[in-house]
Amino acid sequence: SPLSMMPEGLLDTLTPEQIVDLVAYLQSPTQVSVGGPKAPINAATGKVDGALEAETLKIVGKSGGKASGQDMRAFAKDRWSGNDHLWWIDGQPSDKLEVAAPVSQAGRYQLEVVFTKAPDYAIAQVWVNDNKVGEPIDLFDPDVITSGVLNLGEVELADGEAKIGFEIVGANRQAIPRYMIGVDYIRLVPVQ
Repeated sequence: SPLSMMPEGLLDTLTPEQIVDLVAYLQSPTQVSVGGPKAPINAATGKVDGALEAETLKIVGKSGGKASGQDMRAFAKDRWSGNDHLWWIDGQPSDKLEVAAPVSQAGRYQLEVVFTKAPDYAIAQVWVNDNKVGEPIDLFDPDVITSGVLNLGEVELADGEAKIGFEIVGANRQAIPRYMIGVDYIRLVPVQ
């Protein structure tokens, strides 16, 4: 049509399913999370070097739900560091889970996080020491996979412990609204 900005014939090469997916994507009110690169899991240890395995961190705050480790070996479409993640269930929007991350030396750090994505997972906002970090992250995916390594930017940390928080801010409209969050690991990389 004369009002369309789409070039003529552009959709001719797509299947009907691909056209439906494209239209759904274009109508989506949230940004589609592409995800980061795969986690660099050490073949000898099965873990990411320098990672703070989320399921081993001390929980220092939780306004709702239950949190525990979950073995992820049954989910064959991806691989988790240490084959486990911190699984937070039964939370609701505005609930927050906080863990203590050890910081050996004061300074600036690049904050990396790997989440789990699944059909019934939430949209999460990350906090560091009560300050929002980045934008909300949509953890919905039709499969159970990791987010890949998400670089959330630089944070200034004192030595001791940093409080890393995960807040449920909603759910993708395609998600089953169970508002779960899974965190594989956190890595604090010193900025040179």
